[in-house]
Amino acid sequence: MPKALRTIVLASLLTWPLHAFSQALSVDEKVKYILEITDFQRVTNAAFEGFKPLMVNQLRRSSNKITPELAEHIANIAGDEINNMKPEFTAFVVDLYKKELTEEEIGAFYDFYRTPVGSRVGRKMTKFTENMIPQVQAFMTRQFLPKFQARLVRDERLRNALSP
Repeated sequence: MPKALRTIVLASLLTWPLHAFSQALSVDEKVKYILEITDFQRVTNAAFEGFKPLMVNQLRRSSNKITPELAEHIANIAGDEINNMKPEFTAFVVDLYKKELTEEEIGAFYDFYRTPVGSRVGRKMTKFTENMIPQVQAFMTRQFLPKFQARLVRDERLRNALSP
């Protein structure tokens, strides 16, 4: 077999399983891979960590009964709630991808991110995150804050500090 033909056959055999694997994955699995390659969890963790002090400071301004110890307790509650809702938040983002992109576009992103160049580009992607911020804020207002506020109201250590 000529060397050029052997190279083509070998390349086809090496890329065929990747293409077949791509076809076997669900759209959700492809989106989750895209989130993984674009460091979604790291970016999300940083955003949540930045959100906590803002929230605690707002509570401290609303009541002079919030001591530094209670502020730390509130921050811990916020951290717990954020950790508890990460799967729900990830599902929200997966659904957002599926709402904003077609299956074909998601498949193309997935296939691209599976390449070495795509992997590097994916890790540098920030534009989607910038566009997602207003929707994330709406999600946090709708999902996180009511749960967080309800937990604060039920917390024995905070009952006095948060009362008028």
